Amino acid sequence: MSTVQRAAASSTTSGSSTVTEAGKRRLLPRAERRAQILDAAASAFAERGFSDTAMEEVAARAGITKLIVYRHFGSKAELYQAVLESVFDRLATEVTDRIPTMVGRGAVPSALMVVAREQPEALRLLMVHSAREPEFDELVKRFDAVAQSVAASVLESTGDDEVDRWQARTLADFVVGGVLRWVEDGDPARDAEVVARLAA
Repeated sequence: MSTVQRAAASSTTSGSSTVTEAGKRRLLPRAERRAQILDAAASAFAERGFSDTAMEEVAARAGITKLIVYRHFGSKAELYQAVLESVFDRLATEVTDRIPTMVGRGAVPSALMVVAREQPEALRLLMVHSAREPEFDELVKRFDAVAQSVAASVLESTGDDEVDRWQARTLADFVVGGVLRWVEDGDPARDAEVVARLAA
């Protein structure tokens, strides 16, 4: 084989390898890559908040380049909104799914405590950090509405014939506020005490 032929073969092999490697990076399904970015962003935003989190940090946590992040999300605001939507859906589902397994007025705080213990970052992100950003507080209101609806259902199941919106809202606000304070304190040993106090 001539020098030219060897060079051409080497070039072709090298090019195939590069394409293959690039192909491997592109082979990750779009939905899976998006989920990877959302997970990394949720962790970063939960720690630092919206304003103090850079897209470079999100990319680093996801193990990809910033360019790839921008291919999926046009701006940091768009990424943050997507993270909040994902967190909202997950938390709302977790809370509503757990309620039927619990009884009495303690069902709401018990369900929230379980969710808070399993997903403290998600709850902190949605109810603390996003509440500080007026342009993103719509999801906070939606989660409050879910909590109020669940609280009303629980109150009705206890045989209280005079359940009204104010009662449900008061219970939901009190429970969510108490659980958030617990999340900030980070003391799992006090679970039973907190639930008992919130349900009283």
